[in-house]
Amino acid sequence: MTVVLTAVVAGCANPAPPAASGPSRETGPSGQTGPMPTGQRDVIVATVTADGAGPCYLVETEEGHPYALYGSGGRLARGQRVQVQIAPLTASVECGPGQRALIVKLIS
Repeated sequence: MTVVLTAVVAGCANPAPPAASGPSRETGPSGQTGPMPTGQRDVIVATVTADGAGPCYLVETEEGHPYALYGSGGRLARGQRVQVQIAPLTASVECGPGQRALIVKLIS
């Protein structure tokens, strides 16, 4: 799975993606703060807000929308821009503040 996001990595209670350049893009509900609707998949471009190696990552879009991502993304550095395909997170995992989402694919 490849999801590209710029994320801030934070500790999470339970058991993440490379950077991308270019304009920030969200194809999902940008104002949503709760869980994503089941079955919905979006691609976001974001900036990592904390260094980390996963499985939890914190990122924020250019529009200021925070995401708490869970998945396999490797080591991400604060300030790194990533493009990530995300889906609803159905597991009861808490990765920090922001809209919870599962990393489907790290695109760049």
